[in-house]
Amino acid sequence: MYGLLNKSFSFASFVKFIKNAELIWIIFAIICLILYIIFEGVAINTIAKSFGYKTKFKNGFFYSSADLYFSAITPSATGGQPASAYFMIKDGMHAAAVTAILLFNLLTYTMALFIVSFITFLFSLPIFLEFSTISKIFIIVGFFVEILLITVFSFLLFKSKLLYDICAGTLKLLAKIHLVSTPEEKIAKLKETMDKYHEYAKMLKTRKEVMFKALGYNILQRVCLFLVTVFVFLAAYGISNVTLVNVLSVWSIQCMVTIGANFIPIPGAMGISDYLLLDGFSRLLNRVEASNLELLTRFLSFYSCAIICGIAVLIKFCLIKKRSKK
Repeated sequence: MYGLLNKSFSFASFVKFIKNAELIWIIFAIICLILYIIFEGVAINTIAKSFGYKTKFKNGFFYSSADLYFSAITPSATGGQPASAYFMIKDGMHAAAVTAILLFNLLTYTMALFIVSFITFLFSLPIFLEFSTISKIFIIVGFFVEILLITVFSFLLFKSKLLYDICAGTLKLLAKIHLVSTPEEKIAKLKETMDKYHEYAKMLKTRKEVMFKALGYNILQRVCLFLVTVFVFLAAYGISNVTLVNVLSVWSIQCMVTIGANFIPIPGAMGISDYLLLDGFSRLLNRVEASNLELLTRFLSFYSCAIICGIAVLIKFCLIKKRSKK
């Protein structure tokens, strides 16, 4: 997967690439990265407030950071939502409400990615056709998986019995292999929690304005992430040396890369994302420039995001520990 990148990479050329980058556009890229984190937090806070929880802006930032950080460092991106849930419960939210909030946000997050990608795809079909056959397969499969995920999340959110059956079945299976003790008690507690979850889900179903707000914030989140790549491109080549067509092409490539790699579990998604980005950028630039742009984009959009979110998570853990000592 990294063969193309390895053949094209030169440390000296990459250092020169960074030195020649225009700082102002790098700053804009970092601002968009921070907004990417913020908008998820605002979406979570919007849903939480519809349940009567008075969440603060900083708490939303911590919830979002926990999701993004642990999704980045755990296999199959399994740690993000539980980490957010942990912080939310520690802040006094009921477990049933937290489940509904995070699942609803996951639904609108997936819908936002599909909407932005689909609109981009309609206006960027020629760019899609320039990708390699393997890349096209990943992108097409990604679109269908997003539709499947939207359907699944909708069922889990608004068909609480289905979610209860899945959780109860999991507990029974874990009990059979002796990983969980007293399953009856845990299933009874699960039933009680799911009854409350059903009430929260019903509230969300009747509050269309909450869905539109959460969806809007998640769309802004996706836009900010894609703009990171656009601003990195402008930093590397300068606004006077690129055309609007170039900028829109970079946006389209990043959008298609995201949809093509999003359904694959980490760490595999990182390899696929690198491959798709390099494939797409190679249609605009020579191989060396494409690899340099891909590496700088990856550093800002993924590693820098993980660092910022990791620091926020550490601060939140310290605040919780300090609060528990009082």
